[in-house]
Amino acid sequence: MKTTFCCLLLVPVGMMFPQRVMSSVSMNVDDADALVTLDGIVFSKDTKTLVHVPPDKAVGMFEVPESVEVIYDKAFLGCRFMTALKIHKGVHSIVPQRGCDSLSAFVVDGDNPFLSSRDGVLYDKNATTLLGTPSVFHDAMLKLPDGLLRIPPAAFTKTRGLRVIRIPATLKEIGQWFFLGDGDLREFVVDEKNPRYKSVDGMLVDVSSKTLIRCPPKIVMSELMVPKGITNIGYCAFSNCANLSTIILSEGVRGLGDWAFSDCSGLKKIEMPASLEAISCTAFCGCGGLREISVSHGNRNYMALDGSLYYKRQELVRQSAAVVGGVVSIPDFVVGIASDAFDGLDVVRRIIVPPGVVRLSSMSLSGCRTLEDVVFMGDMPQGLFLSCIPDECTVYADLNMRLWGVFSNALKKGGCIKWHLEDIRDLGAMLSK
Repeated sequence: MKTTFCCLLLVPVGMMFPQRVMSSVSMNVDDADALVTLDGIVFSKDTKTLVHVPPDKAVGMFEVPESVEVIYDKAFLGCRFMTALKIHKGVHSIVPQRGCDSLSAFVVDGDNPFLSSRDGVLYDKNATTLLGTPSVFHDAMLKLPDGLLRIPPAAFTKTRGLRVIRIPATLKEIGQWFFLGDGDLREFVVDEKNPRYKSVDGMLVDVSSKTLIRCPPKIVMSELMVPKGITNIGYCAFSNCANLSTIILSEGVRGLGDWAFSDCSGLKKIEMPASLEAISCTAFCGCGGLREISVSHGNRNYMALDGSLYYKRQELVRQSAAVVGGVVSIPDFVVGIASDAFDGLDVVRRIIVPPGVVRLSSMSLSGCRTLEDVVFMGDMPQGLFLSCIPDECTVYADLNMRLWGVFSNALKKGGCIKWHLEDIRDLGAMLSK
């Protein structure tokens, strides 16, 4: 039996980071021959690799055994009561640990030639690359060290207690999604001498690419105007900003990245400028209260109608949450429904699809937990993915429609979807009820 484990190894890279940074690798370990268990803890056979520590063995501070050189990413999975991880001088490879909800500090031996720790945060030896952060911060402000060059993706994940991050003048690279989850963060403060990054109203901005990287999840305002000069809203830039109810995109903004406003539970209104050219289909995932989207009349790519967003009068990009009676009747001019157009809209009970719709993605109608039925007033869209229709949903369609192989897909779905084929006149009578 083979089991695959993944870890990040410290490997030499170019001149920008002359020490070492993390690079993802994986290896296959034969369960029977390559692993050994000592006092309930799982190691590689030579005990140089720490594979898994049971939760009851990691309560409070856990000291990594002296023989260990490598720590796998799932070594402490589920160790919710581990508050500190003490790393001896022989460890050279480690990744941010998953599932350590109480971890408040990495503590690295000062003689370790590869790693270091400051204020409970894990760095490479000379603190040029941030390698991991704890889940809990006892100090509300974290001052990243002078000389820091790089913050990797997902460096801060579900952090609690941290309200302010101070960024030094030396920082040159910040990975995508570097701050995930809601957390307690209220403000970024960037050294004025940093040539690439700056903070505007507490938000983090990449000056070189004119990208708004991250708005703190707990920013203290309900209405926000994106600063002038910004052309792109980055990945997860406003994710989990529950306090925001209105966002105004200033003229000049051209693109909204993946999950740009995801899970903004309090967002009700957003205004879009004429300059906007591209919107990721996941930009508004989880925005269940977004009722009003408005678009400047000069925009050549997007338009708004009754609070919903459309691309070139052809594709429904985002359905408004302002739904009357739980029924959404998609306009007749629509020919396609974008992925995640209904994600998080738990006010929708029925969706009526007009005859002109010929394109649906695998996620077009997904994310509606309250959706009960979908009504197709014309032929099924060619290449329809049944995965776009939630399980336990009823599909109504004309008895004389073209099926495009839908039934074969339905069988693969496991019979969760209920099918009702009616005469189109009966459909009309049913919808009038």
